[in-house]
Amino acid sequence: YAFAPQGEAALEAFYRRELPRRGWRVEVPREGSAGALRRPAELDDVRVIGAEREGRSAFLVLGEDEEGHGTLTVLTAR
Repeated sequence: YAFAPQGEAALEAFYRRELPRRGWRVEVPREGSAGALRRPAELDDVRVIGAEREGRSAFLVLGEDEEGHGTLTVLTAR
């Protein structure tokens, strides 16, 4: 779990740019269609981005607190 001074949109843009640079294939699931790459799934007030590299998966759950600061939770799996 992490807290960042920039908002949710800035965090999303950062990870969508940096993960591929580091060899991750980014999958942004859309509601109703698994594996779509257009916009992130929104669950309540958070967005979820999935990424895969060498058989490892990571799911980034992006949100924002009451003051507009970004929050990030990273879940990993093999």
